[in-house]
Formats: sequence, structure tokens, C-alpha cells
Amino acid sequence: MSFELKQFLVSGEIGVIRCGISRENVVSTFGEAPAKQNLHDADGSIGEVRYGYGALSLFFQKGLLAGYGLCMDSDPDCEIPEFLHPVGYFPVGGKVPLVEFVDYLRKEGISFRERREEEDEWFKFFTEGDVGIGAGGPRNNVFCLLKVCLGTELWRTYKQRVSLAIPGITPPFLKTR
Repeated sequence: MSFELKQFLVSGEIGVIRCGISRENVVSTFGEAPAKQNLHDADGSIGEVRYGYGALSLFFQKGLLAGYGLCMDSDPDCEIPEFLHPVGYFPVGGKVPLVEFVDYLRKEGISFRERREEEDEWFKFFTEGDVGIGAGGPRNNVFCLLKVCLGTELWRTYKQRVSLAIPGITPPFLKTR
């Protein structure tokens, strides 16, 4: 399997990684994640499990994939995992201004729209594959691309305008060291 960024932005899928895939399926396909984090609900039960494979972050709820994305910031651990066999343009390193990324979308013919009023302010745009483009900071650089799976608790949080910009969204926060 080879992986192109355009594929993710258009389809919302990263090869076999798609909404609803089981955690067991991910581990049997890619191996144990080097970074893991359990998030607990108010009652103490595990509400979400986050896996980090370099720049690839996966968010599981009830054992199924509820969201996933690519970290694009400047952390040295934010590299596209080799098991994805990345080909083509991958703007990692936290140095790609949003305006440059939008130019890439236009050049590649990838449809996108600005976020709606009711959508999380963390995202600036959404692609035709419903991948959110997170950007910010003093230079308004793109720092992540995130797909939130429809109907999940993660999606409900997003629809309630509760910011997803919490520790654990990107691999640097997933580190267990």
C-alpha cells in the first residue's frame, strides 16, 4: 500500500484506516503503537484510547476508530510512519502556512470549504473527505489534519463546539515517557 496525502483529503481514509475499524484490526495490521494514552470518563472508566504512530494519531472509543489524523507540527517524532509508504507531498515540520496549504488544495483540485459557525474554531477548513485542517500560531501554520467519525462521542464533542485542542491530539502529547 502506498499513501498519498491527496487520497486522505479527498476520501477521508488512509489506506485501510477508516471510521469504525477495530483497535484489534489496527494492531494486527500495524503492530502495537509506540505511544498510547487512555482517557478516563468521569466515572473512572476508559472512555477513549489514543494511539500514536509518529505523525499518525488514532482515537478509539468502545474499541472502534472514532477519529484519526496526521500531525504536521515541528516535533521530530512527527514523521509519517514508513508502514504507510508515503509518496508525494507531505507538509510536515510545522512550517507550512495555511495559505500555502490552500494553494496546494487548489492546485490538486481538492474541494474544500471554510468551517461553519457551529464547527470547532480549531479547524479553518474542511476538505471533501471531511478532513479538518487545523492551523494557528503566530504564522497561522497548518499543524494537523483530522478526520472525526460521524456519530461518535468525539464527533458529538466537536459538534457541541467543545474544542478538540486538548492534550493528546498530536503525538507529542501522546508520549508516555
